[in-house]
Amino acid sequence: MCRNSLLTTLLLTLLSGFAWGQEVLPETVIETTAPAESIPLNADAPGTAAPVDNPAPDTTNLFGGRTGYIHPFFSLSGFYTSNLFRTAGNEQSDLYAVITPGIWLALPARNQRMPEIGTSNTAPGGLSLSRLTAARERRVQAYALYQANIFKYDQYQDEDRVDHRLQGMLKLSARRGLSLEIVDVFERNSDPYGTGGKAAGTLDTFDANLFNAILVSRLTPKMLLRADYGRYTLNYADASNLYRDRNDNSYSGYLFFQATPKTALFIQGEYINIDYDEAGKVDTKHNNYYVGMQMQTSANTRGRVKVGYGMQDYDSVESDDFLAEGQLDYFFSPKTSLYVQGTRRILETDQIGATGILSHRALLGYRQRMTARVSGDASLFFNRNDYNGTVTIGNRIASNYYHDEYGGRVTLGFSPLTWIDLRLGYEYRQRDSNFDSEDYSNNTVFLQATAAL
Repeated sequence: MCRNSLLTTLLLTLLSGFAWGQEVLPETVIETTAPAESIPLNADAPGTAAPVDNPAPDTTNLFGGRTGYIHPFFSLSGFYTSNLFRTAGNEQSDLYAVITPGIWLALPARNQRMPEIGTSNTAPGGLSLSRLTAARERRVQAYALYQANIFKYDQYQDEDRVDHRLQGMLKLSARRGLSLEIVDVFERNSDPYGTGGKAAGTLDTFDANLFNAILVSRLTPKMLLRADYGRYTLNYADASNLYRDRNDNSYSGYLFFQATPKTALFIQGEYINIDYDEAGKVDTKHNNYYVGMQMQTSANTRGRVKVGYGMQDYDSVESDDFLAEGQLDYFFSPKTSLYVQGTRRILETDQIGATGILSHRALLGYRQRMTARVSGDASLFFNRNDYNGTVTIGNRIASNYYHDEYGGRVTLGFSPLTWIDLRLGYEYRQRDSNFDSEDYSNNTVFLQATAAL
């Protein structure tokens, strides 16, 4: 990670903080660490839930409680997987544990969990989904989060590793409708097994840093202007992945019109310049244009839908395609909620030879709180990736490589105390491809215990 990115992260960490540490479940992170091969399955953090007002903080309560400055947490998870390396044959099962210590801080003090910032190392600009800006609640709000994920395997102890995530957020709001939101996310992580066309059991480790800033200015009571800037850096540990190392600079502008008190229409223009580190690797320029609608029709509903057209410039080669994105959270009642996400977009490649990926993703999830202590959630997902260009995997070469991935999860949660959460769940995942060697299916059972203040 470059020095400027490190200084930015440390500064935001000292000034600010973020939200709850996210639970570690098999491939559940909202694309915060893995490549964009799947839309998140994390039913607890779809990333679009509307903020809830909190009472004034009790500044005498420093640790935990409902309005603390400092919130430590600790999670211990156990997994059984039927196909650890995601291979088409010779499947290897294993038991493993994930130990997750962490801490998040808030200034001024509060207990509200903030939406996760979803990142993806194949998404241009590094964001898995467009960011939704929360309503202004305070003039100044800062957050910081650090967590480690410590993986310990039973049979395949050579796969043991430690992942890290450091996040910072700073929100500033001035009078007359001017606000600034700054986020910095650093992560040291690995791509999931079975990606990138690598040999079975290969785990590709990378460092990534996302800096993102949103400036909002209210022009009139019904018109709002928003400008975004982002910088994303990606660096792999192994030299065989040099073709994926890159620096993204993204610029985006929105013009919103408040059609109703709860619904805004908008137009958006976006430019992303992707600079690859490898000599001879073709850099990419993305020009995307959207029209859309952002809504928060009540305290129970929040979301955004946008459609548009994108043009990609690979130096001497150009391509274009239709784009779309939608994300919605809806609460039928305080105990029942539904979340939906879907995208059609162009991604950066994770295969040598391909110039890009036309990606379609869909996620549907349902949450239900049965009692004050018992809750459940279920989700289904479908992803399709079509690769543009010639791909070589093993001894086979093809110019039309694609794969479909689909599956689902069910989870049952029990909270015996307000600061303890227990979860038992099952996930099924399957991938079908026109390369037989890339097909796989996997069953995962997990049990998780989390303590958080």
